[in-house]
Amino acid sequence: MKKGCLSVVMSVIAIGAFAAESLDWRGPGRTGIFEETNLLAEWPEAGPEQLWLITGLGEGYSSMCVTKDKVFLTALGSGEESGREFLIALDKSGNVLWRTEYGKATERQYPSARTTPIFHGANHCLYVISGWGELACVSAEDGKLVWQIDAAKEAMASAGNWGFSEAPLIVDDKVIFTAGGSTSSFAAFSTADGSLIWKSAPLNLHAVYVSPMLFEQDGKTQIVGHFANAMAGVDPADGKIMWTFDYKSVPEIGACGIHAVTPLYKDKMVFMSNSYGLGSFMLRLSDDLDKAECAWVKKELDIHHGGAVVLGELVFGMSNNGHLLGLDWATGEEKCRLAVGKGVVISADGMLYCYNEQGALRLIDPKTMEKKGELKMTAGTREIWSHPVISDGVLYVRRGDALAAFDIKQK
Repeated sequence: MKKGCLSVVMSVIAIGAFAAESLDWRGPGRTGIFEETNLLAEWPEAGPEQLWLITGLGEGYSSMCVTKDKVFLTALGSGEESGREFLIALDKSGNVLWRTEYGKATERQYPSARTTPIFHGANHCLYVISGWGELACVSAEDGKLVWQIDAAKEAMASAGNWGFSEAPLIVDDKVIFTAGGSTSSFAAFSTADGSLIWKSAPLNLHAVYVSPMLFEQDGKTQIVGHFANAMAGVDPADGKIMWTFDYKSVPEIGACGIHAVTPLYKDKMVFMSNSYGLGSFMLRLSDDLDKAECAWVKKELDIHHGGAVVLGELVFGMSNNGHLLGLDWATGEEKCRLAVGKGVVISADGMLYCYNEQGALRLIDPKTMEKKGELKMTAGTREIWSHPVISDGVLYVRRGDALAAFDIKQK
């Protein structure tokens, strides 16, 4: 193991008091960092207290959306409901409140529900995208289906081998959908009624498995999304494509057309990582947000679909060969690593939470790269690809058809 990262993450400051809600994919700004404080910095040997466990929810790779009084997630139906996807609401004790069908699952490999529901406070509704490419708006209060459209048909979209797999991005009164294909790249629909607002020019590339993100630079906002072997920056006002980056323009990166990590933005730079031999790279954006050029490439950090987080001047991710790596944001230089298994990384209160594909979730101190606790998610089924969520001092961990809640608040 390389030395810890003390000198480069000591400046990380916990933000705010307990955040009672987690309304977006991977937390605020889709950064993987949950704005919580007063969490346990070390767990008991047996792990944190399990508050509740529910099984039989239905298969899903999706993460959770947590409001003040409910937990939402999506799941694949079974038996007579096979091939259909459902949005499920639980109370904070793990009891099912309602269950609403919103679309068809993909008929390709790995059909489990993959969209994380996104909450929109302006109308108290949730938005989801089915594996078939249907976009739906559902009332968070009672599960009533407000509207549903075939977004893929409307935008004449083209998906990758495993269908559509993204969490919709809400920007003001618009829901952003990654379409791909020869007719459009992105499409924006009204949060109110699902009507089409704009379509971006086509890039003639199919959509992949990346949830787009929104960032602000010098007062300007931009959406960053992903297609097969290419990224693009888009003006959220009208869908104008401001820049594109072709993987093939940098031979060192390579190309495979399979991408599943949400990009990260900081200091006029955008980080992206991929598996299948591609690794990580950094894009440097122009001041006018109309150009992007590659700043560095690091093959060793090849995140499959577990996301990344930035703490201080380091970006952390879990490589395909099972190591948690910390890279210098500006240069890509490796600063630290620890064997934790392949999987998902999130952060809260200055700590890292690493959930691997064997069901072990480890609490890691990024300053020393020491393990400060572990829990094992043994209940549940299928692949362990869901991203954990932390909200109001509770850690929510999913495995297939099971969801558990753990108390990680300091006493």
